Amino acid sequence: MGSAEEDSRFSSLPVCNLIEDIDHYITLNGEGLPKLAIQRFESTMEQYKECEERLREHRARLILRKEEIATSLKLCDLLEKAGEECRHVRMQFPLCDNVQVRASIPPTDRVVLMLGASTMVEFTFDEARQHLHKETERITSKLAELESRMDFLREQITVMELNVARIRNYVVLRSQKLEKATS
Repeated sequence: MGSAEEDSRFSSLPVCNLIEDIDHYITLNGEGLPKLAIQRFESTMEQYKECEERLREHRARLILRKEEIATSLKLCDLLEKAGEECRHVRMQFPLCDNVQVRASIPPTDRVVLMLGASTMVEFTFDEARQHLHKETERITSKLAELESRMDFLREQITVMELNVARIRNYVVLRSQKLEKATS
């Protein structure tokens, strides 16, 4: 299980512990019915899996954004070098899905970055690089946090699966004992 510090970081998620005494747990939390305890665990496990899927999707978006920033940094370098050499740069831009536009960019000492929410800002090449590096650091930090949350969720899902398996084994063993007692 995670540390107390890790548990507090994920306080919105219920923390699951491995059940040591199945009989005691079912009596207290399953109202004596193993099926009810299994249903509760499976319901919580579904919540964990849904949360993990949302985090996985968010991670994919961040990775894509990080790749876009790396491309933007390369373009800044290319445009700056072309500007220093006083030459035009021919480029092909994606306008939308399946539509590309060709352009010839004249020598320049500035670049416009799309910051999001339909906001574009003009920067010098150095300012643009600084902004893009800062954004890369922010995304890297966010990715590390997401990985930590996903590790926590995977651990919780594993504990839940173990608990369900242990309850099912308990039911089988209890049935076998009852069969032996009646024979």
